[in-house]
Amino acid sequence: MKNITIIILNDYCHINGGASKVAIDEAVGLANAGVKVIFIGACGPVCPELQNAKLEVICLEQTELINAGKNPFTMLQGLWNFKAAGIMRNVLESIVIPGASFPHKRSEWFGKLSDVVSSLCNRNKELDASLRWHDNRANTIIHLHGYTKALTTSPVRVANKLGFKVICTLHDFFPACPNGAFFDYVKCKPCPKRAMSLDCIKTQCDKRHYLHKLYRVVRTFIQQKFGELPSAVMDYITLSKQSADLLKSYLPEDARYYALENPIEIPHLPLVDVRANKSVVAVGRIDPEKGIETLLKAAEKAGVSLTLVGDGSLRGLAESYPFCRVTGWLSSAQVVSELAKARALIFPSLWYETYGLVVAEAAARGVPAIVSDISAAAERVEDRKTGWHMRAGDIDDMVRCFNIIGDDDSVAEAGLAAYNTFWKSPPILKNHVEKLLIIYDKVMVI
Repeated sequence: MKNITIIILNDYCHINGGASKVAIDEAVGLANAGVKVIFIGACGPVCPELQNAKLEVICLEQTELINAGKNPFTMLQGLWNFKAAGIMRNVLESIVIPGASFPHKRSEWFGKLSDVVSSLCNRNKELDASLRWHDNRANTIIHLHGYTKALTTSPVRVANKLGFKVICTLHDFFPACPNGAFFDYVKCKPCPKRAMSLDCIKTQCDKRHYLHKLYRVVRTFIQQKFGELPSAVMDYITLSKQSADLLKSYLPEDARYYALENPIEIPHLPLVDVRANKSVVAVGRIDPEKGIETLLKAAEKAGVSLTLVGDGSLRGLAESYPFCRVTGWLSSAQVVSELAKARALIFPSLWYETYGLVVAEAAARGVPAIVSDISAAAERVEDRKTGWHMRAGDIDDMVRCFNIIGDDDSVAEAGLAAYNTFWKSPPILKNHVEKLLIIYDKVMVI
């Protein structure tokens, strides 16, 4: 195993959404593969997965933006996290000169030392060989995951200034869009405006109110201008072709992209007999942008039974329909159990999404999926083979798909095809880490 150090940056030191799960899974998987891992997170507590892994965790024990009402200072921290920048500087400077730990005021001196060493090494190859142990930047990568809830991009600026390679997984659209979704939550449809343009800034598209939108605009400006994301970050991991295409015009022209699916830890269980199941299952937030209202109307029209796994603002509406069962949030194992009871998965999202993890989880059990054509999840479904594409927000087209899965042979054939496709090359954590290490190797040699 190559002697490398990976520093993972994330808002949370516990699983709180998809980005955090991927960040933690990768940290643990890399550590198990013998890689030196340092996990830096803003918000605790530290989850057992990180506590029990052979890696270093630095938790800043800070509060997230959602708690700004209780602590107004959190709003300032959400714009620029000075503590995270300071911790990052100390960690990186000790990596360059092992055993050292420099306070902020000495960073200028450190920069001059680095310049001198680099200059000497460029002029004298023998000296370069003798001093190489002092500088481990070439074998260190900073991997950014979630940063909009507490961490900010302040650590990225430090890494860039000290000459470290940074790679960012594009879990959302926050590097460009103030609300992170390219979505107008007021009109409940994708937003065509250029992110951070005057037209964008003037538009109230936020879930809450316009003042919250303006705060996000200021935050985005600071992250882009002072945090140097995306301007100074050249390497990006993409979860879907669509999300990459939507972001490319906002990222550096010479940016490099690496496609990598999210890891999935799911047991290789026998194929589900979907013909024996009656309910269509949806997993995720029960909110308007997830297409829940369209789903409820289409299910009523088609006479389909629904199970909604999750929670959200439309839960009360969903529970008012007699054919709809709502479970609330469930553990990963319980979600797999619900999928085993499904005739099909429905993914009716009205916004682009970036991956659609549950579609892959359903395929792993042999449950075919009906997915909205606007979402990135459509890339994980071969239309009319492993599932079906439907027009986003179109009740009649969703009814068409519901009628198809009413046929036992059709739903069983699609389920078998989805199952075989998934297990042909499963994105389990071990395989994911192997691919991730190949990406890191490419980043280091550039």
